Amino acid sequence: MVVTQENVAVNDSRRLSPQQIADTLRERIRTGELKAGDRLPTQAELADEFGVERGTVRQALGLLQTDGLLSNVSKGSPPRIADVAPTRDGPQPTMVGLAPRLTEAFSVPHVRIDAACLTAETLMMAISEPVRQIHDGRLRPQSIDVRILLPSRDITLAFPVPVP
Repeated sequence: MVVTQENVAVNDSRRLSPQQIADTLRERIRTGELKAGDRLPTQAELADEFGVERGTVRQALGLLQTDGLLSNVSKGSPPRIADVAPTRDGPQPTMVGLAPRLTEAFSVPHVRIDAACLTAETLMMAISEPVRQIHDGRLRPQSIDVRILLPSRDITLAFPVPVP
């Protein structure tokens, strides 16, 4: 795997979170760029690629290990991509299920996303990778339509609360 600067924030304006790094690596696994049995780059190489500290990379790798995507996670050698993909039978954290689907949605010329959300935070985190790929010129959709279904303002919800 070639180490690139594709995921470093523009002008170093903000650092990537462990979740964002894990999402990027998860997408590489999903698309087959990283295959079962492949070794990941070292923590130092990943830290350099993403422009973060090694501790941030360790946290991202921990997220992937928890999801069952990595094997041979130890201090002595870089982890490998797990041979068996995790099952999607049970509930998953939002970013595990949503981010790959949104990235896949952006692979067609006319992108259409319908989302039911209580907050924009989850949607924004999930859409960050396709937006980076558009910015880098790796994705070039002709159009993007996003519809967001929000709860009625006439009902009382514990969360979210309208701010005047």
